Order: sequence, then structure tokens, then C-alpha cells
Amino acid sequence: PDLIGPEFSGIRFAYVMPTFQNPTGITITEERRKKLAEKAREYDFWILEDNPYGELWYDCQPPKPIRCYAPERTLTMGTFSKVLSPGFRLGYIIGPKAALDPLTTIKQAVDLHTSTFTQLISARCLDEGLMKTHMPDVRALYRTQCHCMLDALERYFPEDTTWTKPDGGMFIWVTLPEYINTDDMMKEALDRKVAYVPSSAFYANEPKFNQMRLSFVTVPPEKIDQGVKVLAELVKEKMAAHNA
Repeated sequence: PDLIGPEFSGIRFAYVMPTFQNPTGITITEERRKKLAEKAREYDFWILEDNPYGELWYDCQPPKPIRCYAPERTLTMGTFSKVLSPGFRLGYIIGPKAALDPLTTIKQAVDLHTSTFTQLISARCLDEGLMKTHMPDVRALYRTQCHCMLDALERYFPEDTTWTKPDGGMFIWVTLPEYINTDDMMKEALDRKVAYVPSSAFYANEPKFNQMRLSFVTVPPEKIDQGVKVLAELVKEKMAAHNA
């Protein structure tokens, strides 16, 4: 939002993932959310608020969605895939009716209809309160695994490396020295049975190659610890080779 000035007066929309963002895990503060809402009104553009991870907070609820500050020009997108069942591939949009009506027509033209069966199951889960009993267990599990990975990073990774410390979501973003290319390092990591997503996959333009996304949500703590240890050894080898 700080960069939105008169030179951006022609923009049509801003796509943001303000809560536990993929890939960094970072959350935008309430102040910056309000500022973005103000700029949307000032420069007459829409906000596309992608919120797949907002319910995956660990200890404290995140700030209010941006739509609370500019409901007339915000489309908030969510999904049950991250909180109920990945296989459902069931999402939703919250926004002004004038914007949702044409989107409904467009979607029907693309795929005719979302599975009625998965919608019915999701509706039943909501009606019977399953989500209220289900989400605390999910949050507790992810909190434990996130803290396990953060502890392992602190224990094994060398100096000159940094990482984010998310309050929710699924990901940690690690930054290595600029001379380490995570695209090139990927094959060696896979040979050691460790995987990550190289940072180049997340840039639209001018990618950086010395970062990587780690995910902790599908791996038990003991494997998280071992995987981080193996990855740290590989990073140390790269640093040693560079400094030799």
C-alpha cells in the first residue's frame, strides 16, 4: 500500500493474500489493510483478497479481512480445501452482488457446475458444527509442527540464513546467501529424500533464486527434524564450497 500513488491511478485491481501468505507465511497488519482499503477507494480499483489460510491461526486470530474496510470493492476468496478436505477442491467468493452475478455466469460457462455432492457434505459439516470442533485440533497440530520446524531451523541451519516465523498457515520462507541457487540445489535435496519449493516458482518477474518454501503440515515432528537437518547439511556444503 505504501507504493500506491498517483502513478498507479490506472490500475484495475490488486491481488493480495494478506493472512499467512503463501509462500512466506507473513500476515499484513490491520493498519496496512486499512491503508489498502483507503487506496482502493481513492484510486478506484478492486481488491481481490485471497484467504485460503485465514482459519489456520495458532494462538491469536489474525486481523479482520480487508473486505471489512472496503466491502463495496473487495472480493474475498476462500476454500474448504485447506481446512476440511483437499480433495473437495471447493471454493467460494464473498463480495457485492453486482460483482458476483457475472462471475456466476462466467463460472457456469467454464465448468457448468461445482460438485453438488461435495457442496452438500461441506454444508452438513457447517450446519452440524463439525468445523467448530474440527478446527481447534487442526490448529493445534499445525502449531506443533510449525514450532518443530522453527526449532529445527534454529538448531541446524548455519549463520547467514534467515526464515519467517508465521503465526498460522502452512509455510516457512527461508532465505539463503545469494550465491546459493535453490533451483540447482533441488536435485541434490531430492537425492537425499528432502523436498522444498524453490523461490523462483513464486515470482512473476525477476525471480530470486536463493530462497525456498518449506511446508510442515503433512509431516510428523520426527521427520520434520530429520528433514531440516539433512537440508541444513546440504546448505552448509554449498557454503563451504563457495568459501573454499
